[in-house]
Amino acid sequence: MEKIKYISKQWSLTARDWLKSLYYGFIMPVITEILAQVINYILSIFQLGSLDVSPKQLIIISFGAILAHIGRKLAEPTKKVEITKLSEDGDTDDTTDGDDRTNPPPVGDPTHPKK
Repeated sequence: MEKIKYISKQWSLTARDWLKSLYYGFIMPVITEILAQVINYILSIFQLGSLDVSPKQLIIISFGAILAHIGRKLAEPTKKVEITKLSEDGDTDDTTDGDDRTNPPPVGDPTHPKK
């Protein structure tokens, strides 16, 4: 059977990366606002004043989260994943029968076959 290679290249983005970035851009301001409310409550208990978070700060946090995620995804090294196709009858491929992953080598055994 043939193997399919899916490659995630460095310095490229997929639609999934963009959607995740928008998700982080939405969730980070929400988390920031919740944390600000908790900190305000704690500060009010000790009568230390309050912490103000403006909508402008939340927008900056949102864009910062989007840019941070996109930058991280762009700088990720290239990834290669090999997936074995199933045979025509829906059973697993025969190429996995002699796979060493099912038989891990004992610790310190130099005679175990390596790939």
